[in-house]
Amino acid sequence: MMSEGLIWFGQLLSKCRRDDRAVEVFRQATQIAPDKLECWLELIRQQLRLGLSGPAEESLELAREKLAGADRDIVEAATFVNVLENRTGLKIACIEEIAYTQGWIDRAQLEANIAKLGKSSYGAYLRNFLAGR
Repeated sequence: MMSEGLIWFGQLLSKCRRDDRAVEVFRQATQIAPDKLECWLELIRQQLRLGLSGPAEESLELAREKLAGADRDIVEAATFVNVLENRTGLKIACIEEIAYTQGWIDRAQLEANIAKLGKSSYGAYLRNFLAGR
């Protein structure tokens, strides 16, 4: 029960833009309940949101060690996607990239989406994608 409270508190902190504190709260949740997938997903999501790809990769590796069964399979799939994206420099199922390439959104709409992403690694990927067009 304690881990659910920490997850809730971390989500609240994130919504209030207390991002560094949210990472710490999610990290505490993984220490209290290292076998709970939700704790790891929230920590990794927050780290990626902040553009902390190195710590997110470390958290993915720790999650692989701590989780078992189907939860471990999910983390291993995420790790596979992460490795593939890092090695190729491409994003898998990048919704904005697909929508732009298919003509479903125009350049202005893509630029508006990129602006919302700020300095995240995902935003940087989309900026590079757009610059190459």
